[in-house]
Amino acid sequence: MKVKPLWTAHPMNILPLIAQDEPAPHPWWMVAMDNALGLTLLFIFLTAIIGTIVTRRQKDKCFKLFNGYAISYLGIKGRTLWGSLRVYAQGIELTFEKPYTGRDGLTKASALLYETDLADCLVVCRLSDGLNDSQRQRRRKQVDRCFRPGWGRRTIRWFRNLINTLRDAFSKALSTILGQIARARPTGGVVSTHQASVDRIGQTILGVVGNAYEPMLESHIGRPVVVQLPVPHDAEQKPVELPGFLAEYTDKYLAVFNLKHDPIERFELTIDQSMQRPGVRIDLQERNVVVTCTCADVIVVQRCASGGRVLKPRLPLTNSCSVTLPRESGQAVTLHLERTQRIDLICPRSQAKIYFGGAVASHE
Repeated sequence: MKVKPLWTAHPMNILPLIAQDEPAPHPWWMVAMDNALGLTLLFIFLTAIIGTIVTRRQKDKCFKLFNGYAISYLGIKGRTLWGSLRVYAQGIELTFEKPYTGRDGLTKASALLYETDLADCLVVCRLSDGLNDSQRQRRRKQVDRCFRPGWGRRTIRWFRNLINTLRDAFSKALSTILGQIARARPTGGVVSTHQASVDRIGQTILGVVGNAYEPMLESHIGRPVVVQLPVPHDAEQKPVELPGFLAEYTDKYLAVFNLKHDPIERFELTIDQSMQRPGVRIDLQERNVVVTCTCADVIVVQRCASGGRVLKPRLPLTNSCSVTLPRESGQAVTLHLERTQRIDLICPRSQAKIYFGGAVASHE
């Protein structure tokens, strides 16, 4: 006699039994949501790790263009420095070409400028004369990328501008998603408790991806402009106007490049007493010589020789800015100077303004 089986081996008949006997496991993210301690630790570590990485990598995009190059720093209060630039998230460092030993016997190899010091910055300059062959080649490629960007660079910039424009929308969307999770899960209170930490993570990430976006300046990227710099110690004087191409901007700085740095004039002066000539004033002191720019152009101090001491600061000076150089006592001083308008510069937006679009000069 044939016995009829209690059930047939059909997949549709087996599935209900499996579903009753072996419930499907929860996804890993639901397990994490149910574990309040684990979720809390996760938020703490994510906030700390992302914050640390961003803090160490979030350097100003304008200063990054000068990183590793010989530059000159001019301060509003008259401070002048020159050396090789190294950019940090908290400030910049200028490494001198040679360690300097002052009359007090202290040897100094570099200068550290923190964010509070950069508040007194007037302009940071770069001259092609102060670069070696490798740096000149890197600068040329840098200029080409800024003025003639490829499709990849344009796409990345477009994406950054989009992120910056929609930053508030992304932030609100993230908060809405977290709110829905908190209401959907009984243990969602953990998410609500740490929602501020999650929002901070999102804002930090958006801050790295995004960029300062201003349509007026964005339309002039890679195009000729005229930047205005104030005259230190004399707000009544007409601002210094320098031509160039807008290479980059952030919420704090502007970067303006020139393709060529050809000077308007070169001249050499041998000085045994204080003097003044059009564009420059030179004060001869017992142990120093002070060079001051007195014109609307830029005076570049290329070389200073006195006795057996020779310095090559290659330091640009704008109107009313000066530099103090050492002099051998009783010896005449020979200065090699240039007058120009075309240099690479980074200006704080608190000091400098772009008020005019420019035109391409004939020698560009």
